[in-house]
Amino acid sequence: MRKSFTEYSKKRISEIHSLSREYNGTNSRHTEVLLDLVEKHSLEIKELYGEKDDHFSIEVGDLLILCIEILLEQQKDLDDILNKCYSRYETKLKGLILNRKNQ
Repeated sequence: MRKSFTEYSKKRISEIHSLSREYNGTNSRHTEVLLDLVEKHSLEIKELYGEKDDHFSIEVGDLLILCIEILLEQQKDLDDILNKCYSRYETKLKGLILNRKNQ
């Protein structure tokens, strides 16, 4: 299996996740908080992008960390999930492109 996350990234996100769990609680409570934050960040990103405010890119990074935290909270292997998603996205996009060409 190919690795998407460096050891440095895994260490940093694990440290952040530990602090987040300490602050927000653990398991389902923590996941609920993270999901709420994902929703808020998504709305903020859309707003900032619409205003052409480059800070949207930092908020996208925050959203990425929140999503990774959700996976960690659910004890998922980050590399495994990303490798599955890479294939899913490629397959889906290739199908959409083919459909558009055939129309």
